[in-house]
Amino acid sequence: MLSKLLGVTVGLWTATAWSGAAIATPLDLNRPEDALQVFRKLLCSVEDGKTVYFVWQGKVFSRRPGEADRHLFNVQGVSTRACTSLTSETGTAGFRQVTREVMIYLTLTRTPC
Repeated sequence: MLSKLLGVTVGLWTATAWSGAAIATPLDLNRPEDALQVFRKLLCSVEDGKTVYFVWQGKVFSRRPGEADRHLFNVQGVSTRACTSLTSETGTAGFRQVTREVMIYLTLTRTPC
């Protein structure tokens, strides 16, 4: 279901300890516990409390009907995230994510496009 939603075929694997060696086993996105692990990995880490960082940069444009888009300013940002495992009262597995983000608005040093 998730792979259909994303419109891509996803090859995901998890390592399982067996006789002291790690064996890769495929994750099935139709199984709720596997889909949860994939979703958590996209957002943060599968290790409880491990902090991950994301950075981005881009441009912000104005858009008015009948006019060309105008470049207003640039942006840069950073996000820090950590997740912890949770179990609901009904025994369903889940996780809690804590996120902090900063985005900086940068002035243009040249004439806008």
